Amino acid sequence: MKAKFKILLVDNEMQRLADVYSKLLMKDYKVDVTVEWDQVLSRVKRFNPELIIIKSEMPKFDGTLLCQSIKTKFNIPIILLVDKDSPTAMQINSCEADAVLEKPVNGPELLQMVEEFQMKAGQPDNGGDLQQNQ
Repeated sequence: MKAKFKILLVDNEMQRLADVYSKLLMKDYKVDVTVEWDQVLSRVKRFNPELIIIKSEMPKFDGTLLCQSIKTKFNIPIILLVDKDSPTAMQINSCEADAVLEKPVNGPELLQMVEEFQMKAGQPDNGGDLQQNQ
Protein backbone atom coordinates (compact mmCIF):
# COMPACT_ATOMS: atom_id res chain seq x y z
CA MET A 1 0.00 0.00 0.00
CA LYS A 2 1.24 3.46 -0.94
CA ALA A 3 1.99 5.88 1.90
CA LYS A 4 -0.12 9.01 1.96
CA PHE A 5 1.49 12.28 0.88
CA LYS A 6 2.19 14.21 4.10
CA ILE A 7 1.50 17.93 4.48
CA LEU A 8 2.20 20.25 7.41
CA LEU A 9 -0.22 23.19 7.58
CA VAL A 10 0.79 26.30 9.59
CA ASP A 11 -1.89 28.95 10.09
CA ASN A 12 -3.38 30.76 13.08
CA GLU A 13 -6.71 31.62 11.45
CA MET A 14 -8.94 28.76 12.56
CA GLN A 15 -11.60 29.08 9.84
CA ARG A 16 -9.06 28.98 7.00
CA LEU A 17 -7.12 26.24 8.79
CA ALA A 18 -10.25 24.11 9.05
CA ASP A 19 -11.21 24.86 5.43
CA VAL A 20 -7.80 23.98 3.97
CA TYR A 21 -7.47 20.96 6.29
CA SER A 22 -10.81 19.54 5.18
CA LYS A 23 -10.02 20.06 1.48
CA LEU A 24 -6.73 18.18 1.88
CA LEU A 25 -8.32 15.35 3.88
CA MET A 26 -11.01 14.91 1.22
CA LYS A 27 -8.21 14.17 -1.25
CA ASP A 28 -6.77 11.60 1.17
CA TYR A 29 -3.62 13.50 2.15
CA LYS A 30 -2.14 12.97 5.60
CA VAL A 31 -2.20 16.40 7.26
CA ASP A 32 -0.70 17.73 10.48
CA VAL A 33 -1.49 21.26 11.66
CA THR A 34 -0.06 23.79 14.04
CA VAL A 35 -1.08 27.32 14.96
CA GLU A 36 2.18 27.95 16.83
CA TRP A 37 5.13 29.12 14.75
CA ASP A 38 7.62 28.03 17.43
CA GLN A 39 6.47 24.40 17.07
CA VAL A 40 7.04 24.16 13.33
CA LEU A 41 10.63 22.87 13.27
CA SER A 42 9.91 20.18 15.86
CA ARG A 43 6.78 19.19 13.90
CA VAL A 44 8.85 18.94 10.72
CA LYS A 45 11.31 16.59 12.44
CA ARG A 46 8.56 14.46 13.98
CA PHE A 47 5.99 14.38 11.15
CA ASN A 48 8.44 14.37 8.20
CA PRO A 49 6.16 16.25 5.76
CA GLU A 50 6.68 16.20 2.03
CA LEU A 51 5.09 19.65 1.69
CA ILE A 52 4.58 22.59 4.07
CA ILE A 53 1.88 25.25 3.70
CA ILE A 54 2.59 28.41 5.72
CA LYS A 55 0.58 31.58 6.22
CA SER A 56 2.92 34.49 5.50
CA GLU A 57 1.89 36.63 8.47
CA MET A 58 0.85 35.51 11.92
CA PRO A 59 0.90 37.38 15.23
CA LYS A 60 4.43 37.78 16.55
CA PHE A 61 6.19 36.30 13.53
CA ASP A 62 6.82 36.65 9.82
CA GLY A 63 6.09 33.54 7.76
CA THR A 64 8.79 34.46 5.25
CA LEU A 65 11.39 34.25 8.06
CA LEU A 66 10.00 30.88 9.10
CA CYS A 67 10.18 29.76 5.49
CA GLN A 68 13.86 30.81 5.35
CA SER A 69 14.60 28.93 8.55
CA ILE A 70 13.00 25.75 7.25
CA LYS A 71 14.82 26.01 3.92
CA THR A 72 18.22 26.31 5.64
CA LYS A 73 17.60 23.05 7.51
CA PHE A 74 15.37 20.93 5.28
CA ASN A 75 14.78 20.21 1.61
CA ILE A 76 10.99 20.37 1.74
CA PRO A 77 8.82 22.36 -0.68
CA ILE A 78 6.83 25.24 0.82
CA ILE A 79 3.65 26.95 -0.34
CA LEU A 80 3.34 30.44 1.17
CA LEU A 81 -0.18 31.82 1.72
CA VAL A 82 -0.08 35.59 1.23
CA ASP A 83 -2.39 38.61 1.41
CA LYS A 84 -2.69 40.70 -1.74
CA ASP A 85 -0.74 43.56 -0.19
CA SER A 86 1.99 41.71 1.69
CA PRO A 87 4.62 40.38 1.93
CA THR A 88 6.61 42.05 -0.82
CA ALA A 89 7.91 40.15 -3.81
CA MET A 90 11.44 40.66 -2.47
CA GLN A 91 10.53 38.99 0.85
CA ILE A 92 8.92 36.08 -0.98
CA ASN A 93 11.97 35.60 -3.20
CA SER A 94 14.37 35.78 -0.25
CA CYS A 95 12.49 33.11 1.70
CA GLU A 96 12.77 30.65 -1.21
CA ALA A 97 9.13 29.55 -1.10
CA ASP A 98 8.44 27.06 -3.87
CA ALA A 99 4.99 28.50 -4.59
CA VAL A 100 2.78 31.37 -3.49
CA LEU A 101 -0.98 31.27 -3.15
CA GLU A 102 -3.02 34.40 -2.55
CA LYS A 103 -5.64 34.45 0.21
CA PRO A 104 -8.49 33.77 0.33
CA VAL A 105 -7.42 30.27 -0.64
CA ASN A 106 -8.99 28.97 -3.83
CA GLY A 107 -9.65 25.26 -3.17
CA PRO A 108 -9.15 23.92 -6.70
CA GLU A 109 -5.98 26.00 -7.17
CA LEU A 110 -4.56 24.78 -3.85
CA LEU A 111 -5.34 21.15 -4.66
CA GLN A 112 -3.76 21.48 -8.10
CA MET A 113 -0.59 22.91 -6.53
CA VAL A 114 -0.45 20.13 -3.95
CA GLU A 115 -0.95 17.52 -6.66
CA GLU A 116 1.93 19.02 -8.67
CA PHE A 117 4.23 18.81 -5.64
CA GLN A 118 3.12 15.23 -5.05
CA MET A 119 3.93 14.34 -8.66
CA LYS A 120 7.36 16.03 -8.38
CA ALA A 121 8.05 13.97 -5.26
CA GLY A 122 7.44 10.83 -7.30
CA GLN A 123 6.57 7.86 -5.16
CA PRO A 124 5.07 9.35 -1.97
CA ASP A 125 6.42 6.44 0.10
CA ASN A 126 9.90 7.74 0.84
CA GLY A 127 10.57 5.25 3.60
CA GLY A 128 10.09 7.87 6.30
CA ASP A 129 13.52 9.46 5.75
CA LEU A 130 13.65 13.13 6.63
CA GLN A 131 15.14 15.12 3.79
CA GLN A 132 17.64 17.28 5.62
CA ASN A 133 20.04 19.77 4.03
CA GLN A 134 23.70 19.31 4.78
